[in-house]
Amino acid sequence: MTTIAYRSGRLAADSLISYTTITNGSRKKIHQCGPFTVALAGMAWLRKPLEQWCEAGCPEDEVPQALLDNDSNFSALIIANDTGELFEFDSGYLIPIHADYTAIGSGALLALGAMAHGATAEEAVVAASKHDKNTGGPVTSLSFPIAA
Repeated sequence: MTTIAYRSGRLAADSLISYTTITNGSRKKIHQCGPFTVALAGMAWLRKPLEQWCEAGCPEDEVPQALLDNDSNFSALIIANDTGELFEFDSGYLIPIHADYTAIGSGALLALGAMAHGATAEEAVVAASKHDKNTGGPVTSLSFPIAA
């Protein structure tokens, strides 16, 4: 899977690609999609329908069926580029996140623990990579305005 962490206007992700017990290179996991930025953890093949939906403005009455059929196989953080509003995609809906920090993916609990002790989003992903076999590689990050 992966580790994606958000804190104080920073979104960070690892780059390791893994499938069950094997790793298969690296890939950028944070993508600009029209008015949103998307970070996906889980089934990589769902990236395209998720990005296309975000480019269309995330209309909740037009969620691609592929995303609904595989809701338990992935999670995503979606950020509005202009306002910094943070959402988690869940069951076809954008759920606003109003926490100081959050994380998704197989290393989420490790990242949350690190951030609870003051780690930045990038530091939290690095911390998760020390113990989560599905998190690794270079960490990428982006900054956003902090939503009011």
